[in-house]
Amino acid sequence: RVWNVDVQGQDCGEDVAQWITQAVNGNKEKLRLLYKGTVLEDKPARPIIYFDFPHQKKTDTAYFADTSPYHIANENSLTDLNSRLEEAEAVTMQSFRPNIVITGPPAWDEDDWHYIKIENAIFRRIKPCE
Repeated sequence: RVWNVDVQGQDCGEDVAQWITQAVNGNKEKLRLLYKGTVLEDKPARPIIYFDFPHQKKTDTAYFADTSPYHIANENSLTDLNSRLEEAEAVTMQSFRPNIVITGPPAWDEDDWHYIKIENAIFRRIKPCE
């Protein structure tokens, strides 16, 4: 279930399950990798109801995620956030669970990007992380 919506997937098999379990958590908890494939229907991305984000389109889909299938974070933004915390313990990137972490751009620079290109892949910014 993703945001109270049932989703299905094709299990990638025992060999992949063993590999991903070791790679992700050192065999502490058994993991399975599911693949959406082309045989399952897409589901619409969860609409953002609290603010108008003009980059989100009605045709956006996200099968195993709620709004977007990826989350990009900037290391310098995290560094700036931690510099502003007065007495709290430093926040780690793991707290935000990004799929992609970028280094180099100034803190919060990503807030003004509409697109990011990594090699031949172009990502469209839909909204900031909640």
